[in-house]
Amino acid sequence: MNDEQKNQNNKCAALLKRNIALLKAQQEASIDGILVVDENRQIVSHNRRFCELWQIPEEIVDEGNSPHVLTYAVSQVSEPERFLSKVNYLYEHPNEISQDEIYLKDGRIFDRYSSPVKSETGEYYGRIWNFRDVTGRKQREEALQFIVEGTSTQIGSEFFRSCVRCLAEVLQARYALIAEFSPDSKDKVRTLAVWGGEDFAENFEYDIPGTPCERVLNGETLRYPHSVQTYCPDVPVLQALNAESYIATPVFDQQGKIIGHIGVVDIKPLSENNNTEELILKIFAARAGAELERKNVETALAKQVERYALLNEITQKIRNNLDSLQIFQTTVNQVGKIFNVSRCHIHTYINSPEPKVPLVAEYRLDDYSSMLGIEIPIDGNPHVQKVLVQDTAVYTDDVYQEPLLQPVEDICRQLQLKSLLVVRTSYQGKANGVIVLHQCDHIRHWTGEEIKFLEAVAAQVGIALGQAELLEQEKQQLSLLQAAKNKAEAANLAKSRFLANMSHELRTPLNAILGFSELMGQDPTLNTQQKEALAIVNRSGKRLLKSVEEVLEISKIETQETVLQPIPFDFHQLLKDLWESFQAKAKVKHLSLQFDLASNLPQHIIADETKLRQVLIHLLDNAIKFTHSGIVKLKVSCQFMTSTSPSQSPASKQLTANSCQLPINGARLTSEIFPISSGNSTLKSTLYSSFPHFPHYLHFEISDTGLGIAREEMNKLFQPFVQTSCGLKAGGGAGMGLAISKQFVQLMGGDLEVSSTLNSGSIFCFFIEFDSLDNTPNNQSTDRTNSQLSKVYKSQSLTNNSLKIMPPEWIAALYQAGIEADADLISRLIRQIPQEYVALAKELTNLLQNYDFDAILELSGGHENV
Repeated sequence: MNDEQKNQNNKCAALLKRNIALLKAQQEASIDGILVVDENRQIVSHNRRFCELWQIPEEIVDEGNSPHVLTYAVSQVSEPERFLSKVNYLYEHPNEISQDEIYLKDGRIFDRYSSPVKSETGEYYGRIWNFRDVTGRKQREEALQFIVEGTSTQIGSEFFRSCVRCLAEVLQARYALIAEFSPDSKDKVRTLAVWGGEDFAENFEYDIPGTPCERVLNGETLRYPHSVQTYCPDVPVLQALNAESYIATPVFDQQGKIIGHIGVVDIKPLSENNNTEELILKIFAARAGAELERKNVETALAKQVERYALLNEITQKIRNNLDSLQIFQTTVNQVGKIFNVSRCHIHTYINSPEPKVPLVAEYRLDDYSSMLGIEIPIDGNPHVQKVLVQDTAVYTDDVYQEPLLQPVEDICRQLQLKSLLVVRTSYQGKANGVIVLHQCDHIRHWTGEEIKFLEAVAAQVGIALGQAELLEQEKQQLSLLQAAKNKAEAANLAKSRFLANMSHELRTPLNAILGFSELMGQDPTLNTQQKEALAIVNRSGKRLLKSVEEVLEISKIETQETVLQPIPFDFHQLLKDLWESFQAKAKVKHLSLQFDLASNLPQHIIADETKLRQVLIHLLDNAIKFTHSGIVKLKVSCQFMTSTSPSQSPASKQLTANSCQLPINGARLTSEIFPISSGNSTLKSTLYSSFPHFPHYLHFEISDTGLGIAREEMNKLFQPFVQTSCGLKAGGGAGMGLAISKQFVQLMGGDLEVSSTLNSGSIFCFFIEFDSLDNTPNNQSTDRTNSQLSKVYKSQSLTNNSLKIMPPEWIAALYQAGIEADADLISRLIRQIPQEYVALAKELTNLLQNYDFDAILELSGGHENV
């Protein structure tokens, strides 16, 4: 071998050594355990991660004995025979590529991937094995599945119970709990659900200081994998549970505020350096936070409703009785109970000859002494002095930390007082009394809602006291009584505004829920059960959002915030949209949907399109919903008033009798000016008995052959939040649609009325005012006299006798197809007509192309064989 060959060999050896080093470094950097075996099943390469995963001494693997290493692996897997079978199969089939999961006895899960190692020419060199620990990922997937399947349809206490049970099962812990801050003290928490190992335990309240929860509720995720009692020796509950490990994380609301915590306690140690438990815990915490916040909002709303109902009751009693002592006692009794306080007092304020606040009414629990006979000084009492000069309440969570109460601290101790809420009552800006709340059993944090409510009560009591005093002094104060009435009405208006504001607050999270549920529903990895759960969330959210929108609209109407917004728009297009929207709904219920439109309807008009559309959608939707067979019909006509006939009403104005073709496929346009009635001769409308004088009017009539409305229920039909018995049986809705529709119609210059017979059907009629952007209707109708519609609908070549050439069963099938508006079936029946009767087939085809199912029904239904 010459020197040149030696140099070449040295370079090749160095290059090979370099490539091997790079390959080894690449293996060591991988998160997978890697094992390379040659064609003789001898180990030629591996990385440290492989030894760590399989807990095999590296020197054993370095020996290169594949069967020896395989023995170590087999001893650790849950199904050794299946494991060995798969290994042998892959060695016997060198071209196979495989990926599966291996379950180990210690609970770990490995993802196993194996592929052949071949040269560029396809020569088989051996097989490479990759192993990855996917235990954490699998546990997180299991946690998500548990929380979706276990809690998707539950709310409130049932949700929290399912949550802790699922959490304990996922983390394989003995105990699990969810807790929230106590409403009475931020130094206490109370549990919402506790899993006790085999069943649910009773909820309890405990102090935070000195417990592991103290750090958790300060924002930490706390983990004691072992010896938790050593770290927290002064926590009796840990000793009682024989606790060894503990892990907990805070529960946040949407604003990032800590509202509670969720955690698990176990009698065995947790795994070291494993953050999977924390990730799973945070998944449950996020879901629990959303539900806890929803529950808190629901509770707050319920309390607000209760308090405002009480405020209204107090107001009514005050209005009905101006006896001061009765007003005082009624107020303290009801306020004391709803606030759940130890005492509630009312003091009157006497300014002369010397200022004093004598006690005139008291509510108290039996455990606490009466204050009757105890005089509260004003001189030298800065706390009372502050109360008497402002209408805003003065609140104190801890009376012994309040500098203003130091002069009367002895009285506070005598009364066992801990927390205090005080507000003056006033009339015309002058104090005339004081309302006082005492909390004696614990230090209480007064919430903003509680303070505002007491201020509202004080305002009502102050007004009543002022009125009573004035009536006693001078028996004629009508102007002041009117002022009091105005203020009381303002309180009712505030309730409507409160509803509107709350509707706005609810729409934001509802839209978020709908958006995320729709987004999640697009995930192709979801199974059928998960998709159905998301669909339930989405449908429920949409129903709730519709109710919220209706509540908001009612509130706007009550507060007179709804205004008319007339704009130019295409009236024909609106009718077309309605036809396309409701045709499918009617077909599902096998109903005949008919649009009877007058010939002189203008195309471009100025009116409030949004409100008109909403009214028509609601009335048509109701008609279809409450009709199980027969016809639902929308009839529209128009009246153009001129300067020569200003006093004519729409009911008496003669309309143009020409037909026109609007771009609405399937709508029946007739040249007749229909009277206000329906297919049921027993129904008669009383609308248009009096009509305002205005240039142009549109008349609408929605009739059906449905359930009808009982006479005794007609008077409440347009009341908000009220439903008829038929509406309650049908389900859905909150009884606001007709109330909103009537208000909208009146806003558009018309009125909405109804005529109905039980079990026969209903007619809803209304008119609106509008301005036209088109030419005069007479000029328009002149150009329409030769329209296709007239040729199709008024065809005189077809009669009942025309069908006698066909068998009776064919005629009966045609009639049924006409009822169901089944164009496909009618088309098939037309193709059955013999060739010699081509004229009949052509005429029926013309009717079908224009969707004139009524004409088809007349022809086939009038035949004696049907």
